[in-house]
Parts: sequence; structure tokens; C-alpha cells
Amino acid sequence: MKKLGFLALFVASLAFGQNVSMEEFTNAGRFPSLSVKSTLTLLPNASVSGFRLPTGASGITGTATLAAGTVTVSTTSVTANSFVFVSYNTTAGTPGSVRAPQASIVAGTSFVISSTSGTDTSTVNWFVIN
Repeated sequence: MKKLGFLALFVASLAFGQNVSMEEFTNAGRFPSLSVKSTLTLLPNASVSGFRLPTGASGITGTATLAAGTVTVSTTSVTANSFVFVSYNTTAGTPGSVRAPQASIVAGTSFVISSTSGTDTSTVNWFVIN
């Protein structure tokens, strides 16, 4: 049985009724997955496995390939207050330092990832937190 903690029991109680035990919640035969349609808040020391994040046109995570050190990423999930994290996936060309400046965000539309190298053609990972 996976240790899901108090949050999992609380969510299970909300989703499946009161007095749901940890054994019932973690029984893969009865509850093979938990979908969160709104907000999920994890408590300190919570652990999560098999976590999948949305990708695509409304995704909050994905990959993009730089061309001449820049790429525009289209996603409806980005807001004016989003934090966009970027890391290298596969380096190519002349890698620099990558970033997604707050000023490059067009809320509900896109953001720009840029490298300090104009010849960077790397593939980068991106992750939006709202």
C-alpha cells in the first residue's frame, strides 16, 4: 500500500463519502486513479507517484526546440502571473543559458523561451506554475 497521507484521505472522503479508510482508497481494484479537475494542494512531506501533467494547447508542461536561440510556446494555460521554468532536454548548436522572461508572456496565448546564445538549437523542457 502506498503512503498517501492525510490529504489523500481528505480528498477520498470528499470524492467517495465520509469515513473512507486508507485501505479502501489505495485498493487499486476499487479506486485505480484520482482525477483532480480544479486545485490540488499537497501537504508537506506528501509523496506522489505516477503524476501526469497536461500537455498540448492548454498544457502546463512540454518541450520545444530553439531556432537561433528562441522559440515561442503556445499554451492557453499561461497567465500574466505565471512562473515559467525552463531546462535543457537535449543540447544542440551552441548552448547558452535559457530563460522565459515574465515580459514575454502573452496571457492565455504564449510565452517566449530564449537563450543567451543566438546559435542555440537545443530542445528544452518547460513547466508553467500558476
